[in-house]
Amino acid sequence: MIKENDPMIPRKGNNDENPKDVEIKMMKQREKEMKGRFVKAGIKTWILVGNHENAEKRIARFNERINQPVTR
Repeated sequence: MIKENDPMIPRKGNNDENPKDVEIKMMKQREKEMKGRFVKAGIKTWILVGNHENAEKRIARFNERINQPVTR
């Protein structure tokens, strides 16, 4: 859970000190990670799966997507 003194709580970024809003991106990623878990999808690949999502189906969709040829 997010604590009161968590440095990621401020939602607005200061454009002078942090032009790319890295802190906001880190906070959003942390919130995503709280709502899911990482599952091993290959030898070196880990994907984020939601808490109420089926991990096997998510891994199968991921593998189908990366094995398809790129069409442009």
